[in-house]
Amino acid sequence: MSTALTWIPHPHNDTQVELIAIIPPIHLLPVVGGNGTTFEDVLSGFQAFCSPDALEQCGYDTAVYDCSSCSVPLYGFFIALVAIFGFIVLVGNSVVIWTVSRKKKTSNFEVLKVSLAIADILTSIQMIVISIPNIAWSLHSTGEDMLEAVTDSFGSSAATSGGIFFVLGFTASLFNLLLLSAQRLYAVRFPMRYKLQSKITVLALIGVAWAVSLFAACVPALFPDMYLYSYNHVLFLYYPTLTLTSPNVDFAPAIALMVFFYALPYLFMLSIVVATALYIRKFLYKSRDLMGLDSHRRTRTQVMKREATVFVTVAIMIIGFTLTLLPLLGVVSAFYAGSLTTLTYSQPYLIAFYIAMSSSLVNLMVYCYRNDSYRAAIRRSLCFYWDNQHSEQSTNIAHDNHQQNIPTQGRHQTAKTGNSVLRETTPPKQV
Repeated sequence: MSTALTWIPHPHNDTQVELIAIIPPIHLLPVVGGNGTTFEDVLSGFQAFCSPDALEQCGYDTAVYDCSSCSVPLYGFFIALVAIFGFIVLVGNSVVIWTVSRKKKTSNFEVLKVSLAIADILTSIQMIVISIPNIAWSLHSTGEDMLEAVTDSFGSSAATSGGIFFVLGFTASLFNLLLLSAQRLYAVRFPMRYKLQSKITVLALIGVAWAVSLFAACVPALFPDMYLYSYNHVLFLYYPTLTLTSPNVDFAPAIALMVFFYALPYLFMLSIVVATALYIRKFLYKSRDLMGLDSHRRTRTQVMKREATVFVTVAIMIIGFTLTLLPLLGVVSAFYAGSLTTLTYSQPYLIAFYIAMSSSLVNLMVYCYRNDSYRAAIRRSLCFYWDNQHSEQSTNIAHDNHQQNIPTQGRHQTAKTGNSVLRETTPPKQV
C-alpha cells in the first residue's frame, strides 16, 4: 500500500474514506500479528526539527522537549522567526492602510493596495494566532499526542474554520492581484474610461473579489463527502484534504472545482500581465517616431509612461507571488516522484510551505523599493517613535536634575542672568 494514501473512518457516516492530501499527515503501517496483517495509523513524517528516526529512538510516548533526536533551540529559533515575520507583515501592511487613509484624495490604485494589504494581514494573523501556539504545543507533546490531534481533527469545526481561514489568505491575495492586473490593463487600454471610473465602481469590484475569495476558500467545506479539513503536525496549520468514499468514486468534479477557482485565475492573471506588457511596449515603440508631430500623442505617451511605472510595480508583486510558490511545487513533485519519503520530507516541506506564505512580505519589499510615499510613511512612523522616546528620556532627565537642584536646609542657589554661573550663599547663623 502506498504511503501517500490511507483509509480512515468518515466523521459524518460509517464508511471509510481514503486520504489524498498534497502530502497526507498520516498513513497506514502494516503490522503482522497472530491474527494476520492489520494496519494502524502512524504519523506521516515527524517534526521538521527532529531526525527522521526520532519516533524510533524516542517512541510515541516521549515529549519532543525530552527527545534527544530533536533540537529544542531550532524550535525556539523557528518560533522567533515566525513571530518576527508575522509582526513585520502585520505592521508593514498596517502602515500601507494608514498611509492611504491619511490622504485627502486617493487614487483607485491606492484603494486596491489597501484591499491587498488586508489580504496580506490575514497571513500574519495565521502565523501569530495559529502557527506559533501549535509550535509551542508540539514542543511539549508526544508523538501519540500529535497522532491523536491529527485523527481527531478530521472534519472537526476547529479544523474546518482554520482550514477555511488558511485558504482565504491564499485566495484573497490571488484575486486581489488578479483585480490589480486587470485594472492596469484597463488603465493602459482605455485611459479616459479608467480616469472617469468612480470609487463606487472600484469598491464594488473589490467586494466581488473578496466574495469570490471567500467562496473559493469554502469550496472544500461545501463537499464534505469529498473534502475533509485536518491538522498537519508538520506545518502546524489546518488545510483541506481530498477524500474518497470508495475506490470507484469519481472525484473529477472536485478536482475541476479546484482548478476553476485556483489554477485558472492564476493563469488568467499571468495572461493579463503579458498582454499589458505587450500593449505598453507596442504603444511606446510607435510613439517614439510620432511624438514630435502630435501634442495629444505626447500627452498620451506621458500618461502611458506613468501607467507603465505602476504596472511594473504590480508585475513585480505577481512575479514574487509566483516565485514563492515554486519551492512548494518542487517539494510536492519530489515527494510523488519518490525523491522524498515520509521520513525525509518534513523539513523541506515546512520550509517550502512558509516560503509560499511569504508573498505578503514580498509585497512590502516592493512597496519599500517602488513607493516613495510608503518609505516616507515608515520614516515618519520611526521618527514619531524616536521623538516620543527622546522626549520621554529628556523629561526624565529634567525631572532628575530638578530633584537634585532642590535647595537643602541652610543653602540655596541662584543663577546670574545671561550666564550659567551659579552663586551659592549661606544665610547668617541665628543666635
